[in-house]
Amino acid sequence: MSDSSQQIFPNANNLTINGGNFWNVRGDMHVQGDMHVHPPAAERHGLKLLLQNIAPGALHDAAERGDQLGCHENTRVAILKEIMDWLQDPSTREKFIYWLYGPAGSGKTSIAQSIAESLAKLGFRALAASFFFWRSAAGRNTSDHFITTIAYQLSRSIPTMANSLYAAIERDPIIFSKSLTIQLQNLIINPLKTALLCALPNETPERIIIIIDGLDECSPAKSQVELLGLLRTAVEEFRSIPFLCLVSSRPEYEIRSTFADSNPLGNLTTTLALDNDYQTDEDIRFYLDSKFNEIRDEHCRLGSKLPFPWPADHDINHIVQKASGQFIFAATAMKFIDDPRGDPVERLKIILGLSKPGPGQMPFAQLDELYQTILASIATDILPKVLDILSLVILGPSLGIYPRVNIIKELLTLDVRKTLIDMHALVDVPDPEDNVSQMCLLHNSFEDFLLDKSRSREYYLDTIQAYPRLTLHFIHTLENYNLEDSEFLNGTFGRIFRMLPDYLHPEKTIAV
Repeated sequence: MSDSSQQIFPNANNLTINGGNFWNVRGDMHVQGDMHVHPPAAERHGLKLLLQNIAPGALHDAAERGDQLGCHENTRVAILKEIMDWLQDPSTREKFIYWLYGPAGSGKTSIAQSIAESLAKLGFRALAASFFFWRSAAGRNTSDHFITTIAYQLSRSIPTMANSLYAAIERDPIIFSKSLTIQLQNLIINPLKTALLCALPNETPERIIIIIDGLDECSPAKSQVELLGLLRTAVEEFRSIPFLCLVSSRPEYEIRSTFADSNPLGNLTTTLALDNDYQTDEDIRFYLDSKFNEIRDEHCRLGSKLPFPWPADHDINHIVQKASGQFIFAATAMKFIDDPRGDPVERLKIILGLSKPGPGQMPFAQLDELYQTILASIATDILPKVLDILSLVILGPSLGIYPRVNIIKELLTLDVRKTLIDMHALVDVPDPEDNVSQMCLLHNSFEDFLLDKSRSREYYLDTIQAYPRLTLHFIHTLENYNLEDSEFLNGTFGRIFRMLPDYLHPEKTIAV
């Protein structure tokens, strides 16, 4: 430290100053410029302990997530604007949490990534912290390092919080093994309150924004509910700042229930569902057009030799229809088509189902991994029942039945919603009291996956086995009815009863 700095700050230790102007305000020294006070050894030890207990890969700009891109340019414009407007709205608030939800593959993570990047570009403090969960990544698939990772980022975006945080860790070095509730209080709430109390006016943030993506990827499910409870505690502690949270997830049962209007968190939450109200099909078509143009311009071997026009409009429409609002389907298809080792024209034919994949070719590997992961989360004793329900949803129309919840409940003698509690990302399940709406798969590509053994493997829906298995369910159900009841015979089960001979061929018989 220079002599002049020693004169101005006679009791300071480890002080570095690069330029700046200094003056007294009401007896307190006010500093304008770049000043950094190195924490004492004890507090540096607290920082070291903290860094050993965070998940660096969960940050929006982590190298581990380098292949996760934000939204493609000029897509999801309306959604991104709506979220950014909400986050930056300076008016008095009653809602402090924004829940963005949608089915698997609908682009939630890309949207969260784009929001994080946009906030980061606005300045050092605009994005306070982020945590991107991922089911298959250690450190990012549980809640163990959530509080510590958020606390570390807050100490970077609000530097006046750092020393209080490090000191709290030094006082209690085993804080990382304590409950998340205690961690929240000692590593975030108390240090942040101290920082805000001591901060000068120009050091106080207008708002504290945190982004949490993929909450449904956090295991076990009860941890998801616990984290939402912690968020509620945080936003209620800092309403005057305010403390804002963008949360994205699939609409899984535990999360939906916690965000319900009947729960306290519901009163603090604004929700946005990713559906066709936001022109998802148009965005996917724009994305496809853009990527096909890139292939024509940049494919290292065949770009200049591609036929013109290519692809045909009906081919693009086919991919859009297959995507069913899934950006992951479109992105996976284009990644396969654009492989520099292959012929884009031939690979498009594979995506369209006009050609068979060659040895080692897996056109939908990323999508298949997503479906495999969701199905793997189902308990082993429940899985056969889930596959029976999926069989009815897919094959029911060919049997003359409508896959309504009450019909499936009657045929399979099970609680449909409870059985499909882990499948809301892939299956639309109407309310049990709704006797009109039919169950359906949210994505056409999921049916293709289930009916292709090379892709679905142990989850393969074998129609030769499924038809007689369902027929047995029908027979057991018929035992509960009076077959002389003409009203019944004209109903669903009556139609099936008359069709039974068509589905009892020897090649479709199974051992029971």
